[in-house]
Amino acid sequence: MMNNFITVDRNHWTKLNSKIELPSYELLKSFIDQNKLQVTVNELQEVYILLVQYILICVQNKKMFSKLKTNYIKSADLNQPFILGITGSVAAGKSTTAKVIETLISQFYSDLDVQSLTTDGFIYPNKILEQKNLMSRKGFPESYNVSLLNDFLSQVSDGVEEVSYPVYSHELSDIVPGKYRSITNPDILILEGIDILQIPENEEKIISDYIDLSIYIDASENLLEEWFLTRFKCLLDINKDNPNNFFYHWAHIPLDESIDYAKKVWRTVNLVNLRDYIVPTKERANIILYKDVGHRVTSIKIRKY
Repeated sequence: MMNNFITVDRNHWTKLNSKIELPSYELLKSFIDQNKLQVTVNELQEVYILLVQYILICVQNKKMFSKLKTNYIKSADLNQPFILGITGSVAAGKSTTAKVIETLISQFYSDLDVQSLTTDGFIYPNKILEQKNLMSRKGFPESYNVSLLNDFLSQVSDGVEEVSYPVYSHELSDIVPGKYRSITNPDILILEGIDILQIPENEEKIISDYIDLSIYIDASENLLEEWFLTRFKCLLDINKDNPNNFFYHWAHIPLDESIDYAKKVWRTVNLVNLRDYIVPTKERANIILYKDVGHRVTSIKIRKY
């Protein structure tokens, strides 16, 4: 099991930074504060800056191969973006990782245009989920419009100048009717979602066919549940004065009842999804970041083949 990965512990990974000139502690601290990143200077210095270096090696390799291929077969350059996929459990820190990587590249490699999105926008609207009797399965593979996501990624990969996608609102817990955002032919596209390495039935292409490099964020089930409950309590506090928000109701009943509800959601929805559909995709990733207490990355696994 996992024989096709090289495991690099944090101490060894950190030593790789001797090959590059790291920004100063003060600069990184300011960078974190200005961009409101949920990460420590230590994590940037010892993990994420080095991870970005590895990603950029892969970006350059794709560009060189694309140029050689188009020259060889005398075809037009499609100007394809490099697609980086980030996946893992609910509450693993996918969005934070995506934001850290995107912001690091934008800040220190300003010649590269990096954009990002989540696959939340490709979940069926609640109305359709209700028609399909899938509301209790929201977030499971069958709740995603995989054909729409495939069409979107096909256009992005073809170098289309502007490709629109639906907007998901966490405030409404639903797709926003008639609202779209666009991806505008970036150098790097970061695609984040629990479903990106899954193999759906009855699809000619799978999402991972479009992904050049994938990162799976891993942690123990106990920690993932703890992080989920912590985030839930934080969202209660943030939205206690917003009656339009999904969490408003749960913020105005006894806390122990709200936490019991969150634990039930974790146990009956997120944990089932994790075990049945997300963890089985882990070995399909190119990189696995293993996290411990406090979202501290303790080891990095890199796929050999």
